[in-house]
Amino acid sequence: MGMRPATPGRERRHHPRLPTGGRIQCDLLVLGLRHRFYVDEMSRGGMKVRSADEALYERLEAGTVLTVLAVGNGHNVLEEERSGEIIWTAAVDGRFLAGIRFLEPLAELDRLGILEPEQ
Repeated sequence: MGMRPATPGRERRHHPRLPTGGRIQCDLLVLGLRHRFYVDEMSRGGMKVRSADEALYERLEAGTVLTVLAVGNGHNVLEEERSGEIIWTAAVDGRFLAGIRFLEPLAELDRLGILEPEQ
């Protein structure tokens, strides 16, 4: 299976990425369900995650909005939930891969339509 188009790597130009080697776990709330992923790379702007559940490739696609519930290695964890958006997906060697872009608070409010001017 190949990669779904969306702009993989674009975020890489804006934020240096830290390879984690999959030592960091993260829990994501996607489509109303909690899923456990392993983080391969992370930056201020987003992260690259993987899961052994290849079936996620059929259910999740670019543009899917999610909530990052927890990220950590058992000692250090994310202190608050963050919103994000899947920007690309792939299925490789029986694993599901995804690129996630974190949404800034104002971008999230705009996406929800809260910042639209009153008519």
